[in-house]
Amino acid sequence: MQKISIFLVFISQAVFVFAQNTEISGNAKSYAGDTLIFYSYRDYITFKKSDEIKAIVDSAGNFSVSITADKTKCYYVDLIVFRGQLFAEPGKKYIVVLPQKTQKNISDLYNPYFSMQDFFIRMPNADQTDLNTQISKFDGQYNAVFEKLFENFANKPNPSLAKKLIEELNAGFPSGTNYYLDDYIRYESAILKFQSYQHNPRKLIREYFNGAPQFDNPAYNDAFNQIIGNWFDTAENPLKLYQAIDTKSWSLLNDILSEDSLFQNTDFREFLLINSLKKLFFKEPNMKKNITQILIQASEKAKNTISKNIATDFVTNSTKLINGNAAPDFQLVSQAGKKMSLPDFSGKFVYLSFFSPDSYTSIKEIALLKNLYEQKIDLLEIVTVWYGGKISDMKKFTENNNYTWTFLYCNDKKLLKQYNIRVYPSYFLLNPDAILIAAPAGSPENNFEGRYYKEYQNWKRELLRKKDNKLNNR
Repeated sequence: MQKISIFLVFISQAVFVFAQNTEISGNAKSYAGDTLIFYSYRDYITFKKSDEIKAIVDSAGNFSVSITADKTKCYYVDLIVFRGQLFAEPGKKYIVVLPQKTQKNISDLYNPYFSMQDFFIRMPNADQTDLNTQISKFDGQYNAVFEKLFENFANKPNPSLAKKLIEELNAGFPSGTNYYLDDYIRYESAILKFQSYQHNPRKLIREYFNGAPQFDNPAYNDAFNQIIGNWFDTAENPLKLYQAIDTKSWSLLNDILSEDSLFQNTDFREFLLINSLKKLFFKEPNMKKNITQILIQASEKAKNTISKNIATDFVTNSTKLINGNAAPDFQLVSQAGKKMSLPDFSGKFVYLSFFSPDSYTSIKEIALLKNLYEQKIDLLEIVTVWYGGKISDMKKFTENNNYTWTFLYCNDKKLLKQYNIRVYPSYFLLNPDAILIAAPAGSPENNFEGRYYKEYQNWKRELLRKKDNKLNNR
């Protein structure tokens, strides 16, 4: 993937240092009175925040924060619509410039897919030898190489050209001056290799991933995900791994991987296995119970502390209202007086909406649902949960407006809490196995159809893949 975000990087010159204070300060008058929170991620699998440090911006716009660290670490600061990134080097002092404070516009406020824009924080006093400058320079040249590679390939990779361009890119940044910069360039270059001509993950694992994971380096994690991804798909003979899942044994899976010369490093093996199980959890709903049992064992038996924490956090979050989890079931009465639950819609995608007759937006968008329903979209079932008033109000409303899709009357606040309903209307999309695939989903006027057809095609392709695998395994 082309690098499209540029960010601030502060790198240490030595691998082993005593804990020192890193100071970050600046003046941002538009944030006067605000509290800026700098934080890091404990890992790039669960993205759990850690090391949260507050910087209060005074009335004149001045702020300062001190971070105690013994190694280079990536820190972030969220600024409503922007997200700044920096790698803090122990013992350094940085004066930074933040962008003008910007509020979300109306469409962003109601967009469930909104994400902040990564940006490069300027440091007016940084010189050409500063690592921020070096990273920014590398990012620019990386993008140019990426464009040139795929412009010339025309879908037919040219290994000799790719090698030449990657070598030229690396030659502009001699190694040895900063270990973190060296690793950053090394793993970003590995991604270029993988995308352009070296498509054999085993070769790249042997070259780049034969040691302990670099949890604090985003470039390492990016390369790991793009090159390795889910090892259950990448392995040359995954059948043995899949069979081991049936045993619900973390130890057995760990032993199977340890037989491979690629995975002799325990920390890397655990990290790869937990990450692959997480990806498989969302891909194969019928394996979720077994995978959960295995990850519970990993949270107790894994030797690496970060890997243990990843497994623990994932098991804890696996029951929450997130994509890939089972949708909370219910038993509600329809406008026809029939008790219904999610199994009644088995085999169909369910566009589930929560509606309140006291909400102007609900009244406005219900007509859009009618238009969607009248299109008779393949395998799509529209279900609206009505909360408020009496069941007779719901029946009268549907009859008067000729709304003939399924309405379900709800007076159970527990269900609203399970779906985390804070505003009306709220939308969710469930696949034919009642698994959440969009939580939340867009409204009918927010290109829901486009999202639905994408999920529908992915589902059909997955059915064909499973059918082919079944035929091939006979």
